[in-house]
Amino acid sequence: MTARLPIPGSDDGTWGNVLNDFLEVAHNSDGSLQTTALASSGAVTSVNTIAPNTSGEVTLTAGNVGAVASGQVGSANGVASLNASSLVPSSQLGTGSASSSTYLRGDGTWATAATSGAITVDTLGSVTGSVSVNLSGGTVGVVTATLTGNITLALTNPSASGTACAVEFQLTQDGTGGRAVTWPTGTTWVGGIAPVLASAPGALSVITLQTIDSGTSWLGSMVEQIALPLSLSLGGTGTSAPVSQELLAGPSGSGSVLQSIPSSGTAGNVLADNGSGVLPTFQSLASLGALLLAGGTMIGWLAPAVITLTDGATVSINAAAGNVFEWSIGANGNELAAPTNAVSGQIIQIDIAYEGSYTPAFATGSGGYQFGAPGEPSWSATSGKLDEVAFRYSALAGAWLYQGSSLGFTS
Repeated sequence: MTARLPIPGSDDGTWGNVLNDFLEVAHNSDGSLQTTALASSGAVTSVNTIAPNTSGEVTLTAGNVGAVASGQVGSANGVASLNASSLVPSSQLGTGSASSSTYLRGDGTWATAATSGAITVDTLGSVTGSVSVNLSGGTVGVVTATLTGNITLALTNPSASGTACAVEFQLTQDGTGGRAVTWPTGTTWVGGIAPVLASAPGALSVITLQTIDSGTSWLGSMVEQIALPLSLSLGGTGTSAPVSQELLAGPSGSGSVLQSIPSSGTAGNVLADNGSGVLPTFQSLASLGALLLAGGTMIGWLAPAVITLTDGATVSINAAAGNVFEWSIGANGNELAAPTNAVSGQIIQIDIAYEGSYTPAFATGSGGYQFGAPGEPSWSATSGKLDEVAFRYSALAGAWLYQGSSLGFTS
């Protein structure tokens, strides 16, 4: 039966029970409202899942409402605090020193920004011993100094790792010269060899060092050396005033490496060696016992090279190898092939030594041998005998033409 309110005049004797049944639908026995009654009527039964106590009160913490606990403000894994200027303190932004000349990098580090435009020149003046150069975060690009003694160089405060830092050193020798530099540890040189400074008094050497890891390592290179006169070891002449008809030669004692040739050249003369320690002079070919290409007289003997041929069924011969050839024939019918690399007018002589009763054969095709009207000679073809035969190459004939033979020598 559905709960209802009592009906006046109709519920005599039972109206109390009817009223209690109606009230129990939404009330507890102590008179408080039931939760289901509140929910069905659209009333709030909890806040962020926190239900009210028996007094209807709801107690909430910072975590219940998404608020930040005071202990998390300015702490690790918490939130940043604000200073009196409503700004986040720099100490909570990154490591390092924050200033008007630094910026916050992505890795949480305060770094000095590279400057643009003109680079800074650090003029050290006269230096000796230990020398420290502050590169000011990579803004110093040129360092000038006069070396009054040997120095040991240290570089501080380059730009941050991951940025390029380059500095040029313009080092001038003092009036004594010969000063040297010990470069920073970790310096690697282009070419693998540390440069030697120009050592002459007043000489200028220009060296460049670069780093991309904030000075952990440096890459160095020699840019220029200026010293006049440039020494022979550096590819110079040892003097700043060369004149005509001088040669670069090893000096005797302390003399200049530029030395004069005793006489000038004339037509037909050549510059010839005069022996150890003496400069060459221009001399005629005749005085040197040389033979001109034309019109000269040979005053000495001439012995052409003798080329040994390899015997076989076909015997190869290279005319470019020489003019005299020796062939020991070891089988009947072995054939001398047409010579390669023939030059028109060239004469070759072939000595044929017989190892038995073997008759030689000669190639007669293109580029081969022609014996002409006299015909091929009657070869000795006897063991222990030797025949000589000569041919001249004719481009007109395209063949080696028979010039004659001498037969029957003893080998």
